[in-house]
Amino acid sequence: FYDNVTLSCIPCAIGNYQNESAQTECIPCDDMHSTATTGSVNESQCILACLPGFFFNSTSESCQPCSLGYYQPENGTTVCLGCPTGKTTLLLNSTAESDCVDSCPSGQERLSSTADCTLCPLGEYREAGLGSFNCEQCPANTTTTAEGSVSEANCSRVLCYKGSYRVGDDPGVCNPCPIGTFKNTTDIAECKTCPEDYTTRQENATSVDDCFFAICDVDGSDLCQNGGTCVYNETSAALQCLCPADFDGDTCNFSCDGFCNDHGECIKDNSGQMVACTCKEYYYGDRCEHREGESAKSSQSNPC
Repeated sequence: FYDNVTLSCIPCAIGNYQNESAQTECIPCDDMHSTATTGSVNESQCILACLPGFFFNSTSESCQPCSLGYYQPENGTTVCLGCPTGKTTLLLNSTAESDCVDSCPSGQERLSSTADCTLCPLGEYREAGLGSFNCEQCPANTTTTAEGSVSEANCSRVLCYKGSYRVGDDPGVCNPCPIGTFKNTTDIAECKTCPEDYTTRQENATSVDDCFFAICDVDGSDLCQNGGTCVYNETSAALQCLCPADFDGDTCNFSCDGFCNDHGECIKDNSGQMVACTCKEYYYGDRCEHREGESAKSSQSNPC
């Protein structure tokens, strides 16, 4: 437009346009609209006047936030400004270069502009230079093996669902929580033991509420002797003892170890409750402790 003060032609200011020659003023854009540059010559150059931290996307004809690593301090622009090399912003729609901070190396992130870089937690990773400046979550039902993971390839460990846990180093195998334990989270944690004198009715318990009161002691002594484990038998609806090797009986109170004096085979009697001996040739007695001399005779003892 022609400026009568300077007696010269001056480009229309941002937010104005003029589509005719020999004019003494420019035409302002409609409310909430502006131009991206000075000297606009058509109303079509009036775009949404995006706020600082945003830019006008001509494809979608809408205001979009500046991406991570970019900022924009002005209104009504079509581009955002990039941070200096090695720096990034922590949030979208940043409005000033001062929002740019030093970028963290792979496997680390910065949670605020004043915080130090910290390792990505379990279940997250970050590879520097791929556009994300914060650690990203692993795909569903997977996690990482350690903090500070640098790529999605580190998400190699399968999360164990409630009621299951991982045994050993195999990242993809989950096992049911044994009787007497439970697990109420989907993660890599171990199963939790029920409170004292409580147990579960089956494996895969998912809550402490699955633990029920089970008296596993008699007169102050453990019901199961010799290291036996007290568990709930779903079939009989009663407590029973799981006995270690070499022990037997309802309370693991019988041991075959040395019971038959090395002269017989230790077995249960017909009731399945007590230990008895089947004696070798020439031996007899409850524990095969007597020798018959030279006669070839064997006997089975009465229950102990």
